[in-house]
Amino acid sequence: MKKFFIGSIAVIVVFAAIFGCILKFQQREIALLEDQIKYLEEEFVPMKFEVQERKDSNIAVKIKYYDMLGDEVGSSNIKVKGDELNFDFQVIQFSDKAFIFFPCGVYTDQMALIDEISVCGDYDYKGFPQIYNGMQFFDKDSKPLDEEGVLQIKEQFSTYYAIASKGELASRTEQHGVAVHDLKSVSEFKKGFVYKVVCHPHSGGIEIVKMK
Repeated sequence: MKKFFIGSIAVIVVFAAIFGCILKFQQREIALLEDQIKYLEEEFVPMKFEVQERKDSNIAVKIKYYDMLGDEVGSSNIKVKGDELNFDFQVIQFSDKAFIFFPCGVYTDQMALIDEISVCGDYDYKGFPQIYNGMQFFDKDSKPLDEEGVLQIKEQFSTYYAIASKGELASRTEQHGVAVHDLKSVSEFKKGFVYKVVCHPHSGGIEIVKMK
């Protein structure tokens, strides 16, 4: 019995040490990611769109996705039935001033959110959200991250991207959906104009701006 007790204590100590290492590793990953987000610009544009048709309660829209350098990394051609166009985003908060954004779907006033047309896969490359290509990888002391640090950040982005695309909740974060849309009774996205979706990493805000 004594040997069993000592053995049990040893197992508990080993598991506690492993758990402590895992927790420390996760905390380091999250800290790296928060530091990285601090280096994002005050705003970035992951998406632009153009309404190509509005007729008989049908809307055709062309969407293009852009990375941190402004390069196109994907596109969507969507036709939906309805009068008011909605773009669904998942926003994940890591700290008071650290947010990331994922365009997730398109739906209208004649569709339930659950029936939205998913767009997550349209800017995916091997599980990584390409809208975050071109990030500058520095730590909080403005020093370039080593290869391991860069890999950890990319893995974290891929993890949260997968969570957002599946509509799941992310642990250790505050996650919520945000819909940006037009209202036909007030103002609507006009056919032939290009609009850009502007995201603010330090406040979590999203706005749509008509391009000149």
